[in-house]
Amino acid sequence: MAGSHIKGPQVSEHGFSVGTKASSTAIIDANGNATIPGTLSVIGAASLSGGMSGNVSGSVAGGNLNPTLNVIAGEAITKYDLVYVSGYDTTSGKLEVKKADADAASPANVAMFIAPAAIDNGAAGTVVGELVATGIDTDAASAVGDPLWLSDTAGAFAVAAPTTAGDTQQCVGVVVTKNATTGSAWFYPFYSKATTDIA
Repeated sequence: MAGSHIKGPQVSEHGFSVGTKASSTAIIDANGNATIPGTLSVIGAASLSGGMSGNVSGSVAGGNLNPTLNVIAGEAITKYDLVYVSGYDTTSGKLEVKKADADAASPANVAMFIAPAAIDNGAAGTVVGELVATGIDTDAASAVGDPLWLSDTAGAFAVAAPTTAGDTQQCVGVVVTKNATTGSAWFYPFYSKATTDIA
């Protein structure tokens, strides 16, 4: 209904609910679009629930739905490489990232972010907490929705968890489209906290 108000909408995002609150008032226009004037305060990570439809506009303070970091590459990073924070670049004042790796011999470094674009060694770039990668090979997966794992190959994902003793198992995404050349996957390394060291 045009001009309707919704008090205290619950914020949610991609099914990750971590106790977020919103204290603004949403105004719904004649087209069913919801607008939140002013600032929407987010405590911790966010989650979207409560059946709100339409477009929500307004700023978000106190949290980040998809963390984005401006970083320096500690080695050449390829588009969609899974990365971890490897250090701090004193010249630029930015965090340094390198390719994540499940291989204990490397040693293993769990994925924290994913690169939406290639970054040259020593160059500045951006990494994010989650994204949908397109144009990738997901054909080895059994079906859409299958989990994807951090690979023994630095920066890469695999359709099966590593099984070598000492390796780290980290589920970093799921298959969205199964195809050898036009496959897609939803990666969420920032939200993938559970890891297991194989005995």
